[in-house]
Amino acid sequence: DQDPMTWFIMGYNSTASDKLFVVSSGTSDFSEFVENINNQENKPIYMYLNYKFGDTGRSRFIVMSYVPESLNGLQKARVVGHRGAVESFIKYYQISWHCLSVDEITESELNKKLRKAGGADYSAQESNKGDFT
Repeated sequence: DQDPMTWFIMGYNSTASDKLFVVSSGTSDFSEFVENINNQENKPIYMYLNYKFGDTGRSRFIVMSYVPESLNGLQKARVVGHRGAVESFIKYYQISWHCLSVDEITESELNKKLRKAGGADYSAQESNKGDFT
């Protein structure tokens, strides 16, 4: 938690490579993270995000993978096959999220997934509160 880095993106040198390297990393917010993901569009990538969640601002750790539809079957299989090794390397995370489109990666979708992973979700009750005075 003391490391200022809040996210990183790993990718391959080429479509035929099995070696991953850090493509980019940052210490800024979710919008910078998504901007860097958009720079990698149409390339298979793995992502890690330390996200401040909820009213408490507690860190939640997310591992993500993105496999573009444009890859052939063998390339997709290789990327999905490496996912377990990436998750083992990172070790500690609350959710693993596999994306088929960079458009899926929004802050509202992330919050929804984190609430679901956290168990009880009382946010739906907020809108049902009535005035019982």
